[in-house]
Amino acid sequence: MTALQPTLALIPARGGSKGIPDKNLCLVGELTLTARAVRCARETKRFDRIVVSTDSEAIAADARREGADVIRRPAHLASDTADVAEAIEHALAVLAGAGFAPQVVALLEPSSPLRTPAMVEQALAALDAADAAFTVSPVPLRFHPRKQFHVEDGGAARWVFPNPPPVRRQELTPTFVQNGAVYAFRTSMFRAHRSVFGPTPRAVIIEAPLVNIDGPEDLTAAQRLAAEGRG
Repeated sequence: MTALQPTLALIPARGGSKGIPDKNLCLVGELTLTARAVRCARETKRFDRIVVSTDSEAIAADARREGADVIRRPAHLASDTADVAEAIEHALAVLAGAGFAPQVVALLEPSSPLRTPAMVEQALAALDAADAAFTVSPVPLRFHPRKQFHVEDGGAARWVFPNPPPVRRQELTPTFVQNGAVYAFRTSMFRAHRSVFGPTPRAVIIEAPLVNIDGPEDLTAAQRLAAEGRG
């Protein structure tokens, strides 16, 4: 694999969350979501810096206990409507001011606590042939887009794909959904497109079960999988 240096692991962990109060301090196993992200980055052993961007003193303290550096994010970049690209821009600007300019960034969101160092490695390896890579999970064929409907307020059903031709299950091609585990990208691409994907990202397929935590039921599922040794 081509050397990608310097390389930054950036963990965006704001304090507020509508779905789960103090979500990024919730436990999965014996670690908080923030601590799990930091530890995964450390165990990957590929990063020159591991940085947590947060507006929360409690999260900052948690991150430092795990060995991460902390960037304090302004409140306007930590609201429900703030764009993660703004948090990335802010972190890169702060680091540049301190003399650190990463060539590659791996964005590791705490809300995907079952990621592994191997998944991070796969995403970084994909940058040999691309400017950006992100992890995806297979969608079961029974949920294929060609079998999906919108249901309108009055109960009328509309195909997601209008007027799809009849198709047998064996003819359906696999589809995938981003799972939030890893977004890896070259900093030059991010600056040009203000996107973690860019125009031609590569997908890294993850077969292992993952949970992206939005609500309490997701947290419960992640805790169960971790207890079973699956994350």
